[in-house]
Amino acid sequence: MPAALRRSLALLIVCAWASAVTAESDDAGKSRGFGEEPVDITADALDYDASQQQYIATGNVVMHQGERTLRADSITFNRRTGDGLAKGHVELRQADEIVTADTVQFNVGEEIGLVQNGKIDSPPGQFIASGEEIRKTGPHSYSFRGAVFTTCRCPKEGRDPWQIRAREAEVDVGGYGVVRDATVDVLGIPALWLPWLILPIRTERQSGFLLPELSAGTRQGFQVGIPFFWAVADNVNATFTPLYSVRRGFKDDTKLEYVFGKESSGDLFTAFAYDQEVDPDSQNEPYNKERWAVIGNQNYHLPDDWLYRSDFRFVSDNDYPIDYQELRPRRADRWLQSWALLGRSFGDSGRWMAEGSAFYANDMQSPDDVDRDKTVLNRLPELSLVGLPGPLANIPWLRPSFDANYTFYDATDRTARPQPSPDFVTSSVPHTRGFLDTGTDGIFDSRESSPPPAAGVDPHHDNFDPVTNPGGTERDGHFEEGEPLINEGSRIGLSPRLALPFALADVVEVYPEAGWSETLYDTRFASFDHRELFTGRLDVRTRLVRRFGDVTHVIEPVLGYAYVQSVASQSDNPLFTPATAVPQQRVRDLDLADVTYDTADRVSSVDRVTWGAVQRLHMPVEEGERGGVDAELTLLGTYDLDQEQFGWVIADGGLQPGRYGGTRFHVGYDPEKNQIQEGLIEWNWRHPDGHRLELGYRYLRDIPQVFEDWQRGERFDKFTAFDHINQVFADARVQVTKRWLLGYKTSFSFNREVFLQNSGMIEYLSTCGCWAAGVELSQDRASGVNVRVNYRLVGIGEDIAKSPLLDSLEGL
Repeated sequence: MPAALRRSLALLIVCAWASAVTAESDDAGKSRGFGEEPVDITADALDYDASQQQYIATGNVVMHQGERTLRADSITFNRRTGDGLAKGHVELRQADEIVTADTVQFNVGEEIGLVQNGKIDSPPGQFIASGEEIRKTGPHSYSFRGAVFTTCRCPKEGRDPWQIRAREAEVDVGGYGVVRDATVDVLGIPALWLPWLILPIRTERQSGFLLPELSAGTRQGFQVGIPFFWAVADNVNATFTPLYSVRRGFKDDTKLEYVFGKESSGDLFTAFAYDQEVDPDSQNEPYNKERWAVIGNQNYHLPDDWLYRSDFRFVSDNDYPIDYQELRPRRADRWLQSWALLGRSFGDSGRWMAEGSAFYANDMQSPDDVDRDKTVLNRLPELSLVGLPGPLANIPWLRPSFDANYTFYDATDRTARPQPSPDFVTSSVPHTRGFLDTGTDGIFDSRESSPPPAAGVDPHHDNFDPVTNPGGTERDGHFEEGEPLINEGSRIGLSPRLALPFALADVVEVYPEAGWSETLYDTRFASFDHRELFTGRLDVRTRLVRRFGDVTHVIEPVLGYAYVQSVASQSDNPLFTPATAVPQQRVRDLDLADVTYDTADRVSSVDRVTWGAVQRLHMPVEEGERGGVDAELTLLGTYDLDQEQFGWVIADGGLQPGRYGGTRFHVGYDPEKNQIQEGLIEWNWRHPDGHRLELGYRYLRDIPQVFEDWQRGERFDKFTAFDHINQVFADARVQVTKRWLLGYKTSFSFNREVFLQNSGMIEYLSTCGCWAAGVELSQDRASGVNVRVNYRLVGIGEDIAKSPLLDSLEGL
């Protein structure tokens, strides 16, 4: 905007000077003017006053110089003083830039000028500036009176969708624009008054206020934010956004982004809110009005090939991801986890790796007064040294590998002990080692969000007291997933392995591996303990390839064997990393390394055979198209030698990408029980015009109780128990036109016949490209029903097609 003003006024000066030179030329129609550029000038009349050294062109004056064209009813220029005046329907064009005005006064020597009732329209993506008076006060500075700034280039039948209207403005090209007594007008109606505002005045990074953010929703009410962008350094950005919500009050967001070197970058987001909606003394909101969040991500490439990475999220309370947008994709997470690591690889082949890391978890399953943060084990720190399988220098046929790790498990509550507690409804509680026997919800009855009104009474059926809920896991003396761990201390793991790969007749590949796993403990409840495991694995496979024209078909028969045996009983081992209640059997059978490398403290014995075949098919696309179609299908069966029974039959595969979309699927069938244990089928389709469609179905017969949802204040309108997953899901986006986008996403559980989520949205980008609006209606069990309306003032450099207005459908 100001750059266009500066260039346009300069062009007026240049053209006027050129017209003066042209008028003196013997060829009044064509000559060499200022800067030796050819100039053409036409007018109904062209006069010269020799005594005043003044040129006057009147009547349809048109002046051409290169790409520049100046039109006016009349142009007067005084060669002696350098003063000039263009009057009447003044229009200056250069490429896509247009300056229109009633009159333009200028002076060549002093580089000053005055535009009356002028308007400057710079190329698309730049501001349009107008003013009752635009005065050029220096080489790169301008003063506006009655200024209007916008990016809208809409049809002139109506008002511009948005404008910044200011009584006064000063502009320093390459620096800042300062406006005073300004309003942000939406469809001609003042929506926000600003006594003072700074705007960056160049397309390069520059500090200044950005356009206001306006939104409305049921959880926030009407909300307005005024971002301020600070270009701290060439490689550092900072954005400060104070916000005011009619419902929740004031909130301040700060985002820091930085890069250094060729590959290193990071970002940090902080937020603080004084939430006037919160009642700290209520059961539904048992936390303070002061609410905050810290979110960051770093990726540093350090000297000597060291790599540092971190990803952290800290919040003031468990409801923060539900009430505020920045952590909305995490609102259904069981844990809010943060981690950091430092590591590098060694050796010529890079197969030796050293790493140090730390993991911190925030329990998100209950409101703040009944959650388990006080009894969480965090890994602070974890050190590991890994040697991937590789040949020895003098014995290339032998492939050793090695894992060594040290972990210190830090208990956030060092006073908790695994013994009877007054929190129990009864006092007959067996002594347990390393965990609190609370039941899978991790909470004693008396601390539930819906505490029992009397002993043995559970009106909501959400406690795990075996008296009121037969089969309940509270005080049963056995560890259940979800019960808090409290046995802090150190664990050292050593796992050397030796492999002897070979081939039979260059046709069959054989990979035998034997290993030993030693685990040493020094814990709070046991000064020293240890555990030994013997592991063995065998993979045998071959490849059969056949080509049918351009189609390649590969069949890969596979045979596998896994063996894990503990030297002694593990029942009294310290418990830092428990095995999951429902293991990923399909994943473990498809890759037996997941069985022999199990890092849990209590590992069941394994003596298992797997067999089957992997089929792959590659089909090239038709001539003139890119890529190809790849299909894969794995069929696998298992047999447990210890239990003398067949395990799952597994089918796993997919088709990508495919002209009609891609698919992926897996099925796990238990022949002993004659039932399907798990399944997934998903189909997705993308269109170059922006349409997309995803359909899917997922099934899991057994899920641990810890994944069920317990009643927690406003987070759920009612308690709904789920004992298996039986869901369909869909996600559709339709780019109706370049301006209209429709979207809908849903998931439905046949188990209990309940919608898990519904979200529909509509977006519109104006024809002039200067504003966008969207409406979203969403419902899920965590947030309830929410309506969000967003209106964006699209400014310099924004691409609505690449950056959707509403992003709430992502991550649901």
